[in-house]
Amino acid sequence: MDKKEKFIRKLDPKRRKQVFKTIEKILSRQWEHLDIRKLKGYENAYRIRKGEIRIVFIDKGYDIEVLSIRYRDEDTYKNF
Repeated sequence: MDKKEKFIRKLDPKRRKQVFKTIEKILSRQWEHLDIRKLKGYENAYRIRKGEIRIVFIDKGYDIEVLSIRYRDEDTYKNF
């Protein structure tokens, strides 16, 4: 089990559902109503803010890879 799965399993059911819906929107490229920002220093890396949870992903053009799902802290955007 990787860190993303472990984090999601620890969430309460309401937040888990929100995270899954957000990930579905990311993977289907329905980004219109998401709080999305491009990360500085990375070519195709973005973050989505869902309350206090941050989802970091890379858009490779042909594929999207979710790199990190975690609570916001000082290392959120450094170590993914």
